Order: sequence, then structure tokens, then C-alpha cells
Amino acid sequence: MKKKILLVIFSAILLLNSASSVLALEPIVNTAANKYDNGDYTILDMVDLFVRGSKFMFAILASLTLLFIVYGGLVLVLSGGVSEKVNKGKQIITGALVGMVIVLCSYAIIYTVLDKIQYKRGANTFNTVKQ
Repeated sequence: MKKKILLVIFSAILLLNSASSVLALEPIVNTAANKYDNGDYTILDMVDLFVRGSKFMFAILASLTLLFIVYGGLVLVLSGGVSEKVNKGKQIITGALVGMVIVLCSYAIIYTVLDKIQYKRGANTFNTVKQ
């Protein structure tokens, strides 16, 4: 029982620590511009919103992946050699790593598409190529 309580406390501390770095990201919706008060949106604003939202989601998912890898490692360490618990720990770690690969692939796809449409990160503009 004490091991489970310690695991929950450790997980909560780890999650809160990683959430503090996530909350330090730039806000998802840019409220600094006055043009939003008049409803003067452009497609660039929607792309910028998508980029900011994806950054936030990637940070949350990376934190959760780290949490599950640590949890799987703790299950392995605390298994005491019981094969069911060892397999459970391996499955948790494997699932976390597969999830991280999926997240990294989606990150690569998103930023490849943004590169192909010539979106400058953080500048909220497209490069215009004169031909």
C-alpha cells in the first residue's frame, strides 16, 4: 500500500514539474493584436493558431510519455521477479515508446507541410517567392 502511495506522489510531482514547463510556452491564442477585436482574421491567423496548438499538444504528450516510461520502469523494478509484472512493465514502456514515435512522426509531418507551404515559424507570414 505504501508503494502505491509513493508511486502516486512521485507521479504527481513529476507531472506538475513537467506541466510547469508546458505552461511556460507562448499562449495558444495571440491576444496582443487589436485586429482580433474587430473579427479581422486571415488564413495566417488560423495557421498560427494550429501551430501554437500543436506545440502545446506535443509538450503535453512528451510529458505523458516520460511519465509512462518512468511508471513502466517502476513496475519493472518493483516486480520482484514476478513474470506477469515484468511483462506488464515491458508493455507499458513499449506502449509509451510507440506512442512517442507516433507523436514524433506527426510532428515531422506537420512541420514538413509548414515548410512546403513556406510558413515562417513565429513570424505569422508566408514567404512569397516571385517567379
